[in-house]
Amino acid sequence: MEETLIIYDDIFLDHLTGPEHPENPDRLRAILKGLRKFKLLENPKIKLERSRKAVMDEICLVHSEKYVDFIEEFCRKGGGILGTWGGGVVCSRRSFEVACYAVGGALKAVDEVLNGKYRNSIALIRPPGHHASIELPYGFCIFNNVAIAAKYLMDVKGVAKVAILDVDAHHGNGTQEVFEETSKVLYVSFHQDRIFPGTGSI
Repeated sequence: MEETLIIYDDIFLDHLTGPEHPENPDRLRAILKGLRKFKLLENPKIKLERSRKAVMDEICLVHSEKYVDFIEEFCRKGGGILGTWGGGVVCSRRSFEVACYAVGGALKAVDEVLNGKYRNSIALIRPPGHHASIELPYGFCIFNNVAIAAKYLMDVKGVAKVAILDVDAHHGNGTQEVFEETSKVLYVSFHQDRIFPGTGSI
């Protein structure tokens, strides 16, 4: 068994949000720069692999087909801004395809650990996902990657229960919403209080 799998793909740089946008390709470039600086990618216990593209049935474990079709068509026409700044989502022409690879990266990360090939995995993917709800892009998020991965583990792979630990400045309101009515998922969020999106209070 290998130790750690890192999922990354250059396609994630093609989700173009603008250089001044806080969620832009430089986020991943900075992570890759850090991995190289500390020679982590030279460690034989760490493997870097490309993502895969998720298919409609996988994305629809959480989102509706109507919603997925809407995002695809919106991006095909050139994209733009969905929603308002802060809660809004910038989409470029390739954002739908990139988002499919982001979901696929999350699924590959859990698959490779589940099948025993790796002890753990990290998915360096974008666009992010934890603000996206079932039929609403929100907070820079298009598809809820981690929620889809959790549903995939349970509905496709037969895992009985899943725990999601969300460590971020912002509460993952979309992920919580997806699993609010089930006891099969434990969702725990460590986030800053009284900031976007204004949810997650105790």
